Amino acid sequence: MIKKLCIILDLISILLIFGMWFFAIKNMWLISIITVYAFLSNCFRLVCMEKRYLDENNRIKSTKLKNVYLVKNIEIKNNAFCCFNNIFLEENLYNELINNSISLNTVIFHEQYHLKKHHLLFKLILKYLVVFLIFTCTIFSGKYLFLLVVFATLFYVYSLSCEYKADQYALNYCSKEDMVKMLKIACRKPKKSNKIDFFDFHPALEKRIKRLK
Repeated sequence: MIKKLCIILDLISILLIFGMWFFAIKNMWLISIITVYAFLSNCFRLVCMEKRYLDENNRIKSTKLKNVYLVKNIEIKNNAFCCFNNIFLEENLYNELINNSISLNTVIFHEQYHLKKHHLLFKLILKYLVVFLIFTCTIFSGKYLFLLVVFATLFYVYSLSCEYKADQYALNYCSKEDMVKMLKIACRKPKKSNKIDFFDFHPALEKRIKRLK
Protein backbone atom coordinates (compact mmCIF):
# COMPACT_ATOMS: atom_id res chain seq x y z
CA MET A 1 0.00 0.00 0.00
CA ILE A 2 2.79 2.43 0.96
CA LYS A 3 4.78 1.54 -2.16
CA LYS A 4 1.75 2.22 -4.38
CA LEU A 5 1.22 5.56 -2.65
CA CYS A 6 4.88 6.49 -3.27
CA ILE A 7 4.53 5.60 -6.97
CA ILE A 8 1.39 7.73 -7.26
CA LEU A 9 3.09 10.67 -5.53
CA ASP A 10 6.13 10.25 -7.80
CA LEU A 11 3.91 10.45 -10.87
CA ILE A 12 2.12 13.52 -9.50
CA SER A 13 5.47 15.21 -8.87
CA ILE A 14 6.64 14.50 -12.43
CA LEU A 15 3.37 15.78 -13.89
CA LEU A 16 3.59 18.94 -11.77
CA ILE A 17 7.12 19.68 -12.97
CA PHE A 18 6.14 19.14 -16.63
CA GLY A 19 3.01 21.22 -16.06
CA MET A 20 5.03 24.08 -14.56
CA TRP A 21 7.41 23.99 -17.52
CA PHE A 22 4.64 23.76 -20.13
CA PHE A 23 2.48 26.52 -18.65
CA ALA A 24 5.46 28.65 -17.54
CA ILE A 25 4.31 28.60 -13.89
CA LYS A 26 7.22 30.09 -11.94
CA ASN A 27 6.57 28.95 -8.39
CA MET A 28 9.66 28.41 -6.22
CA TRP A 29 7.63 27.04 -3.30
CA LEU A 30 6.12 24.28 -5.41
CA ILE A 31 9.56 23.30 -6.73
CA SER A 32 10.86 23.22 -3.13
CA ILE A 33 7.99 20.99 -1.96
CA ILE A 34 8.53 18.54 -4.84
CA THR A 35 12.28 18.40 -4.15
CA VAL A 36 11.78 17.80 -0.42
CA TYR A 37 9.28 15.05 -1.20
CA ALA A 38 11.76 13.42 -3.62
CA PHE A 39 14.49 13.57 -0.95
CA LEU A 40 12.27 12.01 1.74
CA SER A 41 11.01 9.39 -0.72
CA ASN A 42 14.59 8.41 -1.58
CA CYS A 43 15.45 8.13 2.14
CA PHE A 44 12.35 6.01 2.75
CA ARG A 45 13.27 3.63 -0.08
CA LEU A 46 16.80 3.23 1.26
CA VAL A 47 15.49 2.45 4.75
CA CYS A 48 13.11 -0.15 3.27
CA MET A 49 15.96 -1.68 1.26
CA GLU A 50 18.13 -1.84 4.35
CA LYS A 51 15.41 -3.62 6.33
CA ARG A 52 14.79 -6.04 3.46
CA TYR A 53 18.41 -7.20 3.46
CA LEU A 54 18.71 -7.52 7.23
CA ASP A 55 18.76 -11.19 8.16
CA GLU A 56 20.46 -12.46 11.28
CA ASN A 57 21.33 -15.68 9.45
CA ASN A 58 23.34 -13.63 6.95
CA ARG A 59 25.24 -11.58 9.50
CA ILE A 60 28.99 -11.97 9.03
CA LYS A 61 30.27 -13.06 12.44
CA SER A 62 33.97 -13.20 11.55
CA THR A 63 34.31 -9.44 12.00
CA LYS A 64 34.21 -7.50 15.26
CA LEU A 65 31.56 -5.21 13.79
CA LYS A 66 28.00 -6.36 14.43
CA ASN A 67 26.33 -4.55 11.52
CA VAL A 68 27.82 -6.43 8.56
CA TYR A 69 25.57 -8.66 6.44
CA LEU A 70 25.94 -10.88 3.40
CA VAL A 71 23.64 -10.19 0.46
CA LYS A 72 22.72 -13.38 -1.39
CA ASN A 73 21.15 -14.28 -4.72
CA ILE A 74 20.35 -10.82 -6.02
CA GLU A 75 21.85 -8.73 -8.76
CA ILE A 76 23.32 -5.52 -7.46
CA LYS A 77 25.58 -2.94 -9.03
CA ASN A 78 27.73 -2.54 -5.94
CA ASN A 79 30.20 -5.13 -4.63
CA ALA A 80 29.50 -3.74 -1.18
CA PHE A 81 27.43 -0.86 0.12
CA CYS A 82 26.14 0.72 3.28
CA CYS A 83 22.85 2.38 4.09
CA PHE A 84 22.21 4.48 7.18
CA ASN A 85 23.13 1.90 9.83
CA ASN A 86 24.44 -1.31 8.25
CA ILE A 87 27.03 -2.66 5.85
CA PHE A 88 26.22 -5.19 3.10
CA LEU A 89 28.68 -7.36 1.22
CA GLU A 90 27.81 -9.17 -1.98
CA GLU A 91 28.13 -12.96 -1.74
CA ASN A 92 30.35 -13.50 -4.79
CA LEU A 93 32.88 -10.90 -3.69
CA TYR A 94 32.82 -12.34 -0.16
CA ASN A 95 33.58 -15.83 -1.49
CA GLU A 96 36.42 -14.56 -3.68
CA LEU A 97 38.03 -12.71 -0.79
CA ILE A 98 37.79 -15.81 1.45
CA ASN A 99 39.10 -18.14 -1.27
CA ASN A 100 42.07 -15.84 -1.96
CA SER A 101 42.82 -15.31 1.75
CA ILE A 102 42.22 -11.56 1.47
CA SER A 103 41.10 -9.73 4.59
CA LEU A 104 37.41 -8.80 4.68
CA ASN A 105 38.50 -5.60 6.43
CA THR A 106 39.46 -4.21 3.03
CA VAL A 107 35.77 -3.87 2.22
CA ILE A 108 34.15 -3.71 5.65
CA PHE A 109 36.14 -0.79 7.02
CA HIS A 110 35.89 1.09 3.74
CA GLU A 111 32.12 0.99 4.19
CA GLN A 112 32.41 1.62 7.93
CA TYR A 113 34.12 4.93 7.17
CA HIS A 114 31.16 5.94 4.98
CA LEU A 115 28.85 5.18 7.92
CA LYS A 116 31.08 6.93 10.43
CA LYS A 117 31.17 10.15 8.38
CA HIS A 118 27.49 9.96 7.28
CA HIS A 119 28.54 10.17 3.64
CA LEU A 120 25.27 8.78 2.29
CA LEU A 121 23.19 11.46 4.00
CA PHE A 122 25.44 14.30 2.85
CA LYS A 123 25.47 12.92 -0.70
CA LEU A 124 21.67 12.75 -0.71
CA ILE A 125 21.46 16.36 0.46
CA LEU A 126 23.87 17.50 -2.25
CA LYS A 127 22.07 15.36 -4.81
CA TYR A 128 18.72 17.00 -4.14
CA LEU A 129 20.23 20.46 -4.10
CA VAL A 130 21.38 19.65 -7.63
CA VAL A 131 17.91 18.27 -8.50
CA PHE A 132 16.29 21.42 -7.07
CA LEU A 133 18.57 23.61 -9.21
CA ILE A 134 17.84 21.50 -12.31
CA PHE A 135 14.11 22.03 -11.74
CA THR A 136 14.72 25.72 -11.08
CA CYS A 137 16.81 26.21 -14.23
CA THR A 138 14.18 24.36 -16.27
CA ILE A 139 11.34 26.55 -14.99
CA PHE A 140 13.26 29.84 -14.77
CA SER A 141 15.13 29.48 -18.10
CA GLY A 142 18.66 28.98 -16.79
CA LYS A 143 18.62 31.88 -14.33
CA TYR A 144 20.37 29.74 -11.70
CA LEU A 145 22.69 27.85 -14.07
CA PHE A 146 25.84 29.07 -12.31
CA LEU A 147 24.65 27.65 -8.96
CA LEU A 148 23.75 24.38 -10.68
CA VAL A 149 27.28 24.04 -12.08
CA VAL A 150 28.82 24.87 -8.68
CA PHE A 151 26.75 22.34 -6.70
CA ALA A 152 27.00 19.63 -9.39
CA THR A 153 30.81 20.02 -9.33
CA LEU A 154 30.80 19.98 -5.52
CA PHE A 155 28.71 16.80 -5.53
CA TYR A 156 31.07 15.12 -7.98
CA VAL A 157 34.26 16.13 -6.13
CA TYR A 158 32.81 15.21 -2.73
CA SER A 159 31.74 11.75 -3.98
CA LEU A 160 35.24 10.97 -5.29
CA SER A 161 36.87 12.32 -2.12
CA CYS A 162 34.68 10.07 0.06
CA GLU A 163 35.92 6.96 -1.76
CA TYR A 164 39.60 7.87 -1.57
CA LYS A 165 39.36 8.73 2.13
CA ALA A 166 37.46 5.49 2.84
CA ASP A 167 40.27 3.52 1.16
CA GLN A 168 42.86 5.25 3.35
CA TYR A 169 40.80 4.56 6.47
CA ALA A 170 40.55 0.85 5.62
CA LEU A 171 44.37 0.65 5.51
CA ASN A 172 44.35 1.08 9.30
CA TYR A 173 42.80 -2.42 9.52
CA CYS A 174 44.37 -4.28 6.59
CA SER A 175 47.53 -4.36 4.49
CA LYS A 176 48.01 -2.31 1.34
CA GLU A 177 48.63 -5.54 -0.58
CA ASP A 178 45.24 -6.96 0.46
CA MET A 179 43.55 -3.68 -0.45
CA VAL A 180 45.03 -3.72 -3.93
CA LYS A 181 44.13 -7.41 -4.40
CA MET A 182 40.53 -6.73 -3.36
CA LEU A 183 40.21 -3.85 -5.86
CA LYS A 184 41.68 -6.01 -8.63
CA ILE A 185 39.07 -8.70 -7.90
CA ALA A 186 36.36 -6.02 -7.99
CA CYS A 187 37.72 -4.85 -11.37
CA ARG A 188 37.19 -8.33 -12.83
CA LYS A 189 33.59 -8.58 -11.70
CA PRO A 190 31.07 -8.14 -14.54
CA LYS A 191 28.68 -5.19 -14.49
CA LYS A 192 25.30 -5.99 -13.02
CA SER A 193 21.90 -4.44 -13.26
CA ASN A 194 21.50 -1.38 -11.11
CA LYS A 195 19.16 -2.28 -8.26
CA ILE A 196 20.57 0.34 -5.87
CA ASP A 197 21.51 3.65 -7.39
CA PHE A 198 22.37 6.49 -5.02
CA PHE A 199 22.92 8.84 -8.02
CA ASP A 200 26.54 8.54 -6.97
CA PHE A 201 29.94 8.87 -8.56
CA HIS A 202 32.87 6.54 -7.85
CA PRO A 203 36.45 6.88 -9.08
CA ALA A 204 37.54 4.11 -11.45
CA LEU A 205 38.87 1.12 -9.55
CA GLU A 206 42.11 1.37 -11.56
CA LYS A 207 42.61 4.92 -10.26
CA ARG A 208 42.00 3.78 -6.69
CA ILE A 209 44.63 1.05 -7.13
CA LYS A 210 47.12 3.52 -8.61
CA ARG A 211 46.50 5.96 -5.75
CA LEU A 212 47.15 3.23 -3.16
CA LYS A 213 50.37 2.17 -4.85
